[in-house]
Amino acid sequence: MIDRRDAMLLGAAALTACAAAPTTARPLSRRDKLSGYALNTESWFTDLPFAKRFDAAARAGFSDVEFWFLNDADRSAKTLAKVAADAGVSVAQ
Repeated sequence: MIDRRDAMLLGAAALTACAAAPTTARPLSRRDKLSGYALNTESWFTDLPFAKRFDAAARAGFSDVEFWFLNDADRSAKTLAKVAADAGVSVAQ
């Protein structure tokens, strides 16, 4: 029997594999995306500048993103709303 911790680790590993997979396939339609799941831009794609993580989330198939802070000029609500719209994702939190 699998316990909750192992299930979460397996889920995280599966999402990481999906995010790291080559994106040579057709672009995902809105219907195909991982609706119901928001990628946390604070934790994922940390090798990219913050604003570029929204595009990476969209390429990985997420329709929504979340982040923790609006703490400087690069993270103003207005700036991030534009970044999200340009990437084709919605801000969930």
